[in-house]
Amino acid sequence: MSNSFDTIIVGGGLVGAALRARIPQVFEAVLGASYSRHDGHLNPLLLLHALHKRMQDLGCHYFSDRHVASVDHQQGIFDIDAGDERYRAGQAVLCAGLDNQRLARDLGMRIPVAPLRGQLLITERVANFLPCATLQVRQTMEGTLQIGDSHEDVGFDDSTTLDVITRLAARAVRIFPHLSGVRLMASIRHARLACYKAVSELRAAGGERLQSISFTAGGKRHEIEAGLLLLHQGVIPNLNIDQAAACAIDWNEAQLCWQPQTDGWGESSQPGIFVAGDGAGIVGARAASLNGQLAGLQVAHRLGLLDTVARDRLAKPLRNAADRHFAIRPFLDAAYRVADAFLAPADDTVVCRCEEIEARDIRAMVKLGCTGPNQAKVFSRCGMGPCQGRFCAGTVEQIFARERGLAVGDIGRFNARPPFTSITLGQLAETRELEEEQHDRETV
Repeated sequence: MSNSFDTIIVGGGLVGAALRARIPQVFEAVLGASYSRHDGHLNPLLLLHALHKRMQDLGCHYFSDRHVASVDHQQGIFDIDAGDERYRAGQAVLCAGLDNQRLARDLGMRIPVAPLRGQLLITERVANFLPCATLQVRQTMEGTLQIGDSHEDVGFDDSTTLDVITRLAARAVRIFPHLSGVRLMASIRHARLACYKAVSELRAAGGERLQSISFTAGGKRHEIEAGLLLLHQGVIPNLNIDQAAACAIDWNEAQLCWQPQTDGWGESSQPGIFVAGDGAGIVGARAASLNGQLAGLQVAHRLGLLDTVARDRLAKPLRNAADRHFAIRPFLDAAYRVADAFLAPADDTVVCRCEEIEARDIRAMVKLGCTGPNQAKVFSRCGMGPCQGRFCAGTVEQIFARERGLAVGDIGRFNARPPFTSITLGQLAETRELEEEQHDRETV
């Protein structure tokens, strides 16, 4: 059989030298890749802002935080039931994502959509090396790497699993070996700083780097040359691990922070998970130590090492000592309450230092329809940097609450995702290799 064509192209991908000419860092064992100059990817942050901005320019009305209960169509009019409010229009566009399946049924249609979980790894900023997006690794314009995703058919389960993220890391390192040392969490340098009491109107000045700080203290304005500024507006519990374990948390208005629900022994809402120390609430170093001892007694009791009588006998002096420390907490919480200037700072204040997001940016998100901290991640990457929101969460929550006229407890907080400490892609990939070796030994 013979076929005639004007042009014949044999192989359309990048092979060998052609691939390495385009991406020099690719591992030599990667034999080739498919490529099209029409492929690419959109920056989701810029796209979201552009869509909201264009929508406002066109005079659209955006109603956030509305749960659409049903959609009805009678005599050419669509009637949207959103609980306390109803909306009517001659035309309706269903763009509710996975909820389209439910809403379409109201109109006698079937839209077969289903959830698909996609786990991603986000790294620190690295030097640009990817001129185009790949299926495994993409580099954003900010320099961070997006590794994945996993495409898992697990329903609405949005949890993070170790086996998947280690597989993603191992695959990325196999393709680009130089990523082995890239950190998922950045380290923080420490330096000595001068100390002043009752500081207000703090300003940091400089160009490419910090050159000086100025502030008001004792009724006077001060200016000091400095190369490093560490900001601290109080101690709050670190809840990243608690949240990842699905432990229930509550808002503590007196201390302006979230804390886990625990019983008198420090056990969380998840049976068998205990939270001790400042992670369970700010009570002071000595009281935190006593709480840790109480948790230890309950664990020993659960393990059968102490009976109830012995446990309670040992716990009594610990509780009495802890109560003496707890007695002064209301006074300390009221006397040293964080100032409003730090809770909801001025527009030009950098709130998220990891991603260099200012307070004005967060307020602008609210005007665009952003409803809370988690949605702010989609708008700006706020809370997605090396600290994972540990430093900016409190301020972000306060700004959202004040701008929307709601209590912080109703605004919510950042969801927590592992890893919870600084590790490299290589370390994560090694975990996968150890699991595979263990599986091979068990198979043999």
